[in-house]
Amino acid sequence: MLADVFLYQVIDLSTRKKNILDLVLSSSPDNIENITVDSTFGLPSHHYCICFDLYLNFKLTKLERFLTMQMLTLIPFGTA
Repeated sequence: MLADVFLYQVIDLSTRKKNILDLVLSSSPDNIENITVDSTFGLPSHHYCICFDLYLNFKLTKLERFLTMQMLTLIPFGTA
């Protein structure tokens, strides 16, 4: 049914015990890599964290690239 609307389910790992309860849908599944399901997210919960790398390919103007880099410098990466 999903393929009828050009969507693909990319999760094939269990996300709750032995079941796949969470979905990651994409029309370009090749752009999603390194999918992991982490049950040790650090919270006392039965919920799992789904992590993946999403690769996008689009062109930015020089101004858009500059502004994006400026905004990224404002993000406090690695701080708790």
